[in-house]
Amino acid sequence: MSTEPLISVVIPVYNKEDKLTKCVESVLKQSYSRFELIIVNDGSTDNSNAVIDLLSKNDSRIKTIHTTNQGVSSARNIGIDNATGEYICFIDSDDWIDEEYLETLLCLSIKNNVDISIVSAKVENNGRVLENHFFSHNGFIEKERIIKQLYDCNYEKESGDFIDVGVPWGKMYKLSFIKDLDLKFNLKLRRNQDNIFNLYAFQHARKVYYERKTLYNYNYDNFGDFGMKFMENGLNIFGEYAIESVKFHEYFYKDNEIFNNLLMRKLSSILMTILSRTIFNPQSTLKYKDRILLIKQISYSWPLN
Repeated sequence: MSTEPLISVVIPVYNKEDKLTKCVESVLKQSYSRFELIIVNDGSTDNSNAVIDLLSKNDSRIKTIHTTNQGVSSARNIGIDNATGEYICFIDSDDWIDEEYLETLLCLSIKNNVDISIVSAKVENNGRVLENHFFSHNGFIEKERIIKQLYDCNYEKESGDFIDVGVPWGKMYKLSFIKDLDLKFNLKLRRNQDNIFNLYAFQHARKVYYERKTLYNYNYDNFGDFGMKFMENGLNIFGEYAIESVKFHEYFYKDNEIFNNLLMRKLSSILMTILSRTIFNPQSTLKYKDRILLIKQISYSWPLN
């Protein structure tokens, strides 16, 4: 019986038939081989199901779970519930990892006795590959320093141009730490669930270690024109995120003036997202009176009113 720690790797899948094989094969080729790969098919309507079944036939380390479509938060939570490893990490199904990804994160976790270890990413955007770091140097990262970045990704200009440290990937969590906290992705949130998840994870972590090695490959092209698309229900979607952000702040940092200011920045950013996705979006077909109604709804429902 092996004494090497088992790593649980969770991949949520929804309609990624064209990307999934590359993602899964990057896991199967890892230099560290003692892992279980939990693929949660979140009700895909394309051929993802067939791709998953074909891949799982050739490697007993793959566990497949098929569910009705409930969203990425539910899929990741199902992965957590079914994980049996000592450590857990999440990979998006349209991304892939370098061969030494799991080994590096595991070594960082064990050597430094941390609850969370982090590495950097390479970002593929318009045919270019760029490095995306989260902090300016290797080593232990103070809790408040991480939380500040999750409030404001531009704080002290440490995070990369594309992604901040709030993403679920690029990390390895001690599974007992996650389960002891009963930490789950918020099912009410349709956007930014990972930011809220990591706010609580980093807040409760004893120690966090970061290494500036670009071992995760993030396909930024799949992000597309997300920031430009009209969302009729944008107020509800991003308003929920604002409410959960305030809830965290009120519990942990409401008497801290620096964090109070950072919260204002975060809420301002969320508000600008709502406005750009709804009222002032070029693709909007809303009439003038409907835009005014939305503005009133925002003013009445906005957190801290």
